[in-house]
Parts: sequence; C-alpha cells; structure tokens
Amino acid sequence: MRKVLLILLVHFSVCLFAQKADSFFDKGLAAYKLQQYSEAIINYNKSLELDSINIFAYFNRGLAKSRIGDYKGAIADYDKAIALYPQYADAFVARGAAKGDMEDYTGALDDFNTAIQIYPKDSFYLYNRGLAKAKLHDVDSAIADFSLAIQINPSNNFPYRNRGVLKILKGQQQDGCSDLRKAESLGDKEATELIKKYCPMVTPATLNITLRD
Repeated sequence: MRKVLLILLVHFSVCLFAQKADSFFDKGLAAYKLQQYSEAIINYNKSLELDSINIFAYFNRGLAKSRIGDYKGAIADYDKAIALYPQYADAFVARGAAKGDMEDYTGALDDFNTAIQIYPKDSFYLYNRGLAKAKLHDVDSAIADFSLAIQINPSNNFPYRNRGVLKILKGQQQDGCSDLRKAESLGDKEATELIKKYCPMVTPATLNITLRD
C-alpha cells in the first residue's frame, strides 16, 4: 500500500510540474502576441525550468529573442529544439533567418536547404532560400526559388516583389515591372514605391515622340 501511495504522489507531483510548465508556456505565448518579447522570454524560461525538453518552448523563446535582436541567443535556442527534434523544419528556417540577420548568408542558406529537404514544397521555405541566394549574388537561382514559391502560393506578394527587383537588376525591366505590379495588386505598398522608381508610365514624352494634329 505504501508503494502505491508513493507512486501516486510522484505521479501527482509530475502532473503539477507539467501544468505549471504549460501555464508559463501559455503566458509566454500571450506576451509574444502582445509584442511583449522580454516578458515572453521570462515565461518561457520558467516553463523550461520545469520542462527542459519542450521543443516548442525553445523555439518560441528563440523567436522572442530574435525580436529583441538577440540573434546568438535565438540560434542557441533553435539549436536545442533541433537537437531534440532533428526534423523540425521550422526551427531550421528560423535559425537561418537569425543567421541572415547576422549577415551569415551562407549559414542561412545551409539551414534553408535542410528545411527544404524535409518539406520540398513549402513556399515560405523556398522564398527564404531565394532571399539568401540573392544576398549571395546568385541572382538566377534566387529568381528560380521565387518562381517556385509563386507556383505553390500565387497569393503571396513578397516573391513577386523580390523577383521583380532581381529581373530589373538583370535588365529585364518589362518582366520585372510586371512582377511588381502583381505584387502591388496583392496589396504590397513597397511594390508601389518601386514601380514609381523603376516602372514609369510610357508617354509620348518618355518615348521622345512629337504628336501632330
């Protein structure tokens, strides 16, 4: 009977710890949504003190650290999440983004490649890899990734905008401006500004044509 009571007490204690860990995790999530990133980190710290193998707490704490510019701390958290779950594609992408913020574009590309090996048809992953390739001046390969991202999710404005810019840089103004206008039609205000800069309306003045009656 004593053994049974001890087992029950241990189980009850474990359940309490799990509930407290979940409670702090939820508080961290709520704080993050309110853009209270430091508060979110505090709560994720407390959650991980009670449950040190919660990959989502590491991942979310990494996101919060990235938001306050602690990219090294964020990468350390993504490392832990990946160590616990090596197929965690989102953690590879988040780690790649943090490396990109630190201008380690080669490291970022490696992480995006790994994520795409896990999920080859994720438009977000392909888009991010395109950004890393663009930073590494691999323009044609970046355009190819943006094109794949568009095929998978044609309603996302960002690949259109970035593909448009790269095409214009390559001298393909007509195609580039077409992409920018598509991005604009999807609500991209930055694309509107780029259109004003790179895609002036064709008029008799711009074509140097004199109209005659």
